[in-house]
Amino acid sequence: MLEQRKIRDEARKLSIFVKNIHPSKLSLVELWLFFKQYGELSNIVIEERKSACTVYFKNSNSAELVASKQPIYMGDHKIEIVYNIGQSNK
Repeated sequence: MLEQRKIRDEARKLSIFVKNIHPSKLSLVELWLFFKQYGELSNIVIEERKSACTVYFKNSNSAELVASKQPIYMGDHKIEIVYNIGQSNK
């Protein structure tokens, strides 16, 4: 149980949750091209009904970098970044 929590906590450090994505940008290609500027990506999970996604990086420094750059705009549309989901947010 403790090991599962540790794995889950590490995964949180590698990911960001992105909200308020414009529908025209809610594609795997658009999101990948945009977020790769912050570091090497391992996965993106899109939640179309929420206009949101979870972006997984290969190292936590990349996720922290994105969170520190707020506000962030995709084109002229401001997106919201939640870092370390389930913990105290930045």
